[in-house]
Amino acid sequence: MQTAQHRYEVARHLYVSGNSTILDLNSAITAKDSAYRGYVSALSRYWQLYYTIRSLTAYDFDNNELIEQQVEYGR
Repeated sequence: MQTAQHRYEVARHLYVSGNSTILDLNSAITAKDSAYRGYVSALSRYWQLYYTIRSLTAYDFDNNELIEQQVEYGR
């Protein structure tokens, strides 16, 4: 993501200074946006898997302890 951001900044600077085309700038913008979407998607998947593992094991990895489950019976 950082590489794509840097590429975008360079492409923008080159375009503004007249040393590049709009196609190069659009390509850099597309790559930057794609990298950001990929990062957000990977981060979301990480947390989904983390909480799935946590619920399946009933273990709180942050506090290194079992999760006490409260069972509520119908009245």
